[in-house]
Amino acid sequence: MDEDSCCKYVAVVKTLVPFEMEIDRFATSSDSTKGDSAKGDYPPSDGIWNRLTRESEVIFGGTVDAASSVISNYPETLLTLSTSFAIGSGIRIAEARFPGLKPTAAVLMAASTGSWLKDMSGKVGQAGRAIADAWDPETDLSKSRRQFADSAGKLTVDLLLTSSAGLVGSGATNKVFFGSPSDFVRIRSLSPVDSASHRMFGPTPHDRLFRKDSLEAKIFSSALPALARVETTIYNAEGKPIAGSRANAFFVSEDGMLATNFHVVEGKGSFRVIDHKGNSSEANVLAVDETNDLAVLQVERKVGSEPYQFLPLAKDPSVSPGEPIFSVGHIAGWEPPTLARGQVRQTMQVPTEISMEDPFPAGFELGKPILNLKTGQISFDPPLPAGAEVTLSTRPYSSFYANHGFSGSPVFTEKGLVGVTVGFVPRSLLQSDKLLASSASVSDLSRLLANLG
Repeated sequence: MDEDSCCKYVAVVKTLVPFEMEIDRFATSSDSTKGDSAKGDYPPSDGIWNRLTRESEVIFGGTVDAASSVISNYPETLLTLSTSFAIGSGIRIAEARFPGLKPTAAVLMAASTGSWLKDMSGKVGQAGRAIADAWDPETDLSKSRRQFADSAGKLTVDLLLTSSAGLVGSGATNKVFFGSPSDFVRIRSLSPVDSASHRMFGPTPHDRLFRKDSLEAKIFSSALPALARVETTIYNAEGKPIAGSRANAFFVSEDGMLATNFHVVEGKGSFRVIDHKGNSSEANVLAVDETNDLAVLQVERKVGSEPYQFLPLAKDPSVSPGEPIFSVGHIAGWEPPTLARGQVRQTMQVPTEISMEDPFPAGFELGKPILNLKTGQISFDPPLPAGAEVTLSTRPYSSFYANHGFSGSPVFTEKGLVGVTVGFVPRSLLQSDKLLASSASVSDLSRLLANLG
């Protein structure tokens, strides 16, 4: 055998031997286990159980050792707790300058980052090796336990301490600086659908900080007493309830008239209105406007009940692209009141009524309106007869969140109540990459109320 072939042969042997030894050890262990089992000492699964026991001892024992070490080194521990408290307090104070900041998430992120850099620098694989070695019965468990305690165990303890101290600091600062006597108020709010926050966290409401004199705070506080929820019930042919839904509504008169959407009441058999105080009343449908998706309800007032707080309609409900716009309502019709923030992205003229001084021609049927997206002009197919006048309503399409039961909620700008949330509009209609919220104008609601006399 020449030198090259010898070297090749030796290399192959060095590769195979450990593999073969592992097989032999497994076979021996299996055989011995079978022998022990035959003697009635331990079941065949005892080998795996012992491995898991050793692993648990390394993990939990190492964590306890790390906790004991941190407690015994109290000067460093007190410094860590004080620093974390100060960081949590600073993050909370920064919220006044950056209202979109989520202090709890920021505190936890800071604690995680700081603990990782402090405890795991150069020790990323140490905890994993300690756990892996614990599976080998020949391993000194005390050594593996020390390795785990010095890495992942210490990380766990430090993370618990720093995050707790940071959250305590954040909460204490919030109570001192942003409590009821302060110039700030917390409002459950939703970010615009085209914002970075919405893209990162989705439609997740959070208690955002606002100044009490801000437009958002004024709108929310004025809308809250007039908000209501509508619970509807659908009955089958036998008069038994088979389904129901919840949506939003708001009072438009002190005697109990409410505005909501037509699609909320369509096909429903009974209606129950719950006001912002939790009082429940039966309601009836007074009028509907299917074209603009509007409906007016009337609650059955109890004798001696107080007048309802209501929202006055804006005298000038016109809106312009880029203008801040808000909706206040209950997500899914039952969650706490939430402020949905956004901007008007575009407006569209929508035909709501066709009128003529002379009678309509015999056999006239109103055709389907067709919108030219390039010019914004609206035509009908078939065309309208000569002399016909089209009443148009401006429909804003905005970036505030309007899905999952937000239908029927009031819509505001700085002018006041300007609309009623209808829902989202398909991207294809607006040539937009976002689902924008559609709202009916209070001009249409005003006409519907006027027809009631």
